[in-house]
Amino acid sequence: MSYKEEQFQKTKQELYKALERIIKGNITNPELLDKKLTGKLKVNRLSVEKEAGLSVGVLRNHLDVVEKINNYNNTNENSNKNLKNEEVKKLKNKNKEQKEEIENLNEAMSKQLAEHQMLMVALAEELSPIQKENILKFNLKE
Repeated sequence: MSYKEEQFQKTKQELYKALERIIKGNITNPELLDKKLTGKLKVNRLSVEKEAGLSVGVLRNHLDVVEKINNYNNTNENSNKNLKNEEVKKLKNKNKEQKEEIENLNEAMSKQLAEHQMLMVALAEELSPIQKENILKFNLKE
């Protein structure tokens, strides 16, 4: 193996190690560490090159590493979509349950109101006209 081939293999290994460190969160590059702490770190070509301590653009010669980066991002995006879909389903189910509960409470309240009105009519029929007038006067004062 020639010196050039040895350097090529060494660079490839550094890139793979850097990608693994980023994925696992064991970042050594201070700039990327700051991005990780602020939640802005992305797994992309530039971040892998920086984590490996190599020059920008070195990945153009290592398409297998680029493919692994893209596969990671595609897999990650799909799992995020699946999680979001599951979360949406849970929220829709919760919403449906709450609507049913509101409907049941409204129905119960309507029944209670009807019973209350019937009771008030029955009580009003038992009162004398003078008692009814006194109740109305008392309510108007308040």
